[in-house]
Amino acid sequence: MKVLLISVQDYREQLGLKLLHYHLLSHQYESVLFYLKYFDKQCSESLNAVKTFLKEQQPSFIGVSLMSIDYHKAVTITGIIREVLPSTTVVWGGIHPSLYPAMCLEHADYVSVGESEHTLLEMARAATEGKDFKQINNVAYFDGAQLIQNPLTPPLENLDSIAPYELIPQNCYVLEQKKVQKLTPKLYKRYDKTQGTSYSVVTSRGCPFSCTYCCNNFYKKLYNYHKIRRRSVEHIIQELEKAVKDHPDLDFINFEDDSFLSASPAYIAAFADLYKQKIKKPFIAHSIPVSIKENTITLLKDAGLAWVNVGLQSGSDDTLNNIYKRASLRDDFMKAALMLKKHDVACFYDVLVDNPFETEEDKWATLDTVIQIPRPYIIRVFSLTFYPGSELYERFVKEYPQHEFSYLEKNFCMPTNANYNHILKLMPFLFKWQLRSLVKSYRKHPHSDLLKVRLFVLRYANLILVKPFRLLHLITMSYQGSWGTTFIKLHKYIIHYFSKHLFSNTILRNKGVLPF
Repeated sequence: MKVLLISVQDYREQLGLKLLHYHLLSHQYESVLFYLKYFDKQCSESLNAVKTFLKEQQPSFIGVSLMSIDYHKAVTITGIIREVLPSTTVVWGGIHPSLYPAMCLEHADYVSVGESEHTLLEMARAATEGKDFKQINNVAYFDGAQLIQNPLTPPLENLDSIAPYELIPQNCYVLEQKKVQKLTPKLYKRYDKTQGTSYSVVTSRGCPFSCTYCCNNFYKKLYNYHKIRRRSVEHIIQELEKAVKDHPDLDFINFEDDSFLSASPAYIAAFADLYKQKIKKPFIAHSIPVSIKENTITLLKDAGLAWVNVGLQSGSDDTLNNIYKRASLRDDFMKAALMLKKHDVACFYDVLVDNPFETEEDKWATLDTVIQIPRPYIIRVFSLTFYPGSELYERFVKEYPQHEFSYLEKNFCMPTNANYNHILKLMPFLFKWQLRSLVKSYRKHPHSDLLKVRLFVLRYANLILVKPFRLLHLITMSYQGSWGTTFIKLHKYIIHYFSKHLFSNTILRNKGVLPF
């Protein structure tokens, strides 16, 4: 009995599916993981390679994991599966199938709703015994025209019961250069966005916040469950010890939890102590502003904290309070930013743009806030996307019903070409007098063509003359101020910088999808 798990996401390694793959392996089931990154169905060579791979695998059933932006790609790959393996059961899982099982069951045989560890094991057991999946908890399916949704198994409490994965997964294949290839260390370095220099790990599930735009909002309602679950420190360190032993050239450990720093002081202290003793690698953590505390940062910086990602989202308290319902305001963020500067932690901050509910005054407030962030830092600008299941989606559909399904097309990583968005991206790098001048011009004529031309010139001058040096400062900070280590590692960053800025299509945007 073999299970084939397919990821159709473009932007990053899908840790959730990787975890499910190892969960099956740890229970003695044969599992194969297939990353279909950037699949182009119009390319006959790629299409034939995928078809040949499916025929060779002959799995008992296939799981396809997707977010909303991946829906059309999932439809395409499922169509290919139907053509090549017409009798093979196809299961869709992930956030989008959990939100819209009926939509997804137009293409899949079954949908897995919510957390899938228990569900997937039950499916593997049923497939081994030649049974269907209709009696399994968390499963949705059509019985004729009737949608059946089975009861949910409660969320997994003991996260230590899940087997840890490896940097380069066993039994893993990728579509690369129009061929399906087994994932090797050499190929992984070319395929991975960090060239294999970082190890991503998730140590918890849940978030202290319930922001109106976030899928955590949906999951809390789905399960009526608000507890944040965490793996034990010992379980985490055991996984990381193996990762560092197997890959001693790792530069960073990346903790991808929604808010790693919101753990209790005792948990943070225990983690910092063991990590410093046994791992001894710089690490990246994500946090909400209110979790940035003096003692937490002191302990973690001593243990190897190199980068922190914090969500500002907006500098307007009105937006934070009344639109996002986010339990963190502008002053909370500024206190966090000053604390991180005090401890010389390299930072990247997230801002949401393209919000039709924000006024120009809200945008001015965000620009004024970002100007005051102590340097150096990086701003990551994301286009606000309205996902079903989130509270903000309900308001959006009422006011913009013509864009009800925009989430199936819109890329949240590609903000629109609005002047405001480009000013935000430039703010970490330009001189303060330049920024004040830009903000002043924006206040007077936010959509002017003259400002657009000015921003275009500044953007490309910045790429060549300013940004590399500001980033160099941040990179050096992340290596505890060591210029020697920075020099040794610098070639990797140079390759990444040029590939990102010179060889990518910088004019791709969400044009035509939404009017704001």
